[in-house]
Amino acid sequence: MYFVSISILNKLSIEQLKMRKIIILGVFLVIILIVVFYFLRFSYISYKEIDLAIQQHHFQNKIQNEEKHYDIKQYGYFKEVKYKDEPHYKYTYQTIKRPGFKDFINPNYEYKTNNVKTLVEDEKTGKDLTHSQKAKHQIDNEWYSNKKRILIEYP
Repeated sequence: MYFVSISILNKLSIEQLKMRKIIILGVFLVIILIVVFYFLRFSYISYKEIDLAIQQHHFQNKIQNEEKHYDIKQYGYFKEVKYKDEPHYKYTYQTIKRPGFKDFINPNYEYKTNNVKTLVEDEKTGKDLTHSQKAKHQIDNEWYSNKKRILIEYP
């Protein structure tokens, strides 16, 4: 009888250890899936807002080449676009205000078309033309313009 009770206890502890391993593995799997889903949703929101801003200004038919990128330093997604009528200019479109956690979980998220800033670079000279010259496909939105004015007025 003594040996039977020890073997039953050993079976219970082995089964408990297996369950603990399964639970821990399940928790890690859920955490990994949440992180992956967050980055997928965040990239979708960012690229959708950039695309909507380009469409709002009717630039989508003039695109020659576009590339999607992620910058870990600025924690944001951006698109580099070249247009047919300005092949030597490289336009970089990036969202200004990043989606927050509420936006992440909201299935009815309203995409903002005024949430995109543009950087323009002349690839021939390497000069930044963002503030010195108004290029044809540059998007200036109210939020960015107001923010820029505030920074200029109050150094």
